[in-house]
Amino acid sequence: MSKVLNEVPGRKHGYKFRNSDVEVNNFTNELLKDEEIKDISKVKTYNPFSTKIKNTDSFKDVNPKLMKKKYSRKYFSPYFNSYEADLVFFRTNENLKPIIYLFIININTRYLYAIQLPSKNNDDIIRAFNTILSKIKINNLRFDGESSLNSKELIKYFKYKNIKTFSSSSNYTNHNRIIDRVIRTIRDGLFKLRINTNNINKFKKSLQEIITIYNNVEHSTTGYKPCEMNNKQEFDYILEMTEYNNEVINKLKQDGFYDYEKGDKVMCYLDESKTKNRFKKHRGYYIHKGIFIKYNYGNGIVEIDGKEIELPIYYILKI
Repeated sequence: MSKVLNEVPGRKHGYKFRNSDVEVNNFTNELLKDEEIKDISKVKTYNPFSTKIKNTDSFKDVNPKLMKKKYSRKYFSPYFNSYEADLVFFRTNENLKPIIYLFIININTRYLYAIQLPSKNNDDIIRAFNTILSKIKINNLRFDGESSLNSKELIKYFKYKNIKTFSSSSNYTNHNRIIDRVIRTIRDGLFKLRINTNNINKFKKSLQEIITIYNNVEHSTTGYKPCEMNNKQEFDYILEMTEYNNEVINKLKQDGFYDYEKGDKVMCYLDESKTKNRFKKHRGYYIHKGIFIKYNYGNGIVEIDGKEIELPIYYILKI
């Protein structure tokens, strides 16, 4: 579930990251104090080339391997009327409840809808979807592991409306990429305008103005304004993206990424940008050992440390 944070980047714990030797030294000393390390020479940095991953039970010593090629596919839907949805919570004064919105965006055209919710209970969400469905048609709907959208009542409602739903709670795949990105864009716009959420009426008006601007500006990916992209343009866009992705899939097959079988020992790269370890980056290295389980809609499911994790297939390397 996406949240709006009011923290200013680079100022966590009160530190300001500037080109000042005094501030940098003070910051370093505080970190060393927190870690109870008196000698800075004892602070070790991660070096993937000098690290060996050992598991004598199922693996021989394995060195981290560099991802030599990128096989990133374009993110789109091959079907018309395909959308992503998420609940967005805007933080207000501590004495007030957060402002809740249901965001729904067309995966291909990038047109965004936003409806305020009194709460995140099933009845309020269903009423919001009824309002949306009175204006547009939804054939396919994708969302993350948000429990409110995955409830039995909502799934039953979507089935009654003939809407196919897809959800994934994995932090390591590209699900909900479009809605996550637009939420960041809207949040950045509110921050730049210094919109105070304590003034509810002004906040609602400003939010709607930013969404209107977003829908009327040419999108860098599609080359069209979301409000102007018609069916023919969307169809041409789908053909273009499909052709590109087919070429990527052929490369993956040629390089053996679709030859894995259940039980194969693999090394994995985990993109931890959506986890609590988002600041701990191992750029482009397969460093996690695992066991391959199966393919799933272009991704792969592996077992790492006793947990099943879904990953893009090119994040998995057979050893």
